[in-house]
Amino acid sequence: MAMRPPSNDTNEAGAMDFGIARVDAELDHYDIDYPARAEDLQKRLGNVEIPYDTRGRTIKLGKAIAEAGVREFEDEQALLNALYPVFDEYRSGSVSFVERMRGVLPF
Repeated sequence: MAMRPPSNDTNEAGAMDFGIARVDAELDHYDIDYPARAEDLQKRLGNVEIPYDTRGRTIKLGKAIAEAGVREFEDEQALLNALYPVFDEYRSGSVSFVERMRGVLPF
């Protein structure tokens, strides 16, 4: 299954943006001074919901930053690099048993 290619419009996150692409788009809405402490980012961005897969399941950005296990980010790229494995783990391994059963059963 293919996804549509990203548009050149960087003003809004697209309907199919998720994971790091969505984080990158959301960060454009904030004026963040780097280096930035993880604790400060968690307070400021903690309640921002980021979809981590095409089904629209989300994680709060503050939780993802905490799970990255990094105390300080030198720049935005360092933040995105640290968050990538967190979002990848959620995307690839977060489907619960109940969610798998719902996908298999016809109701």
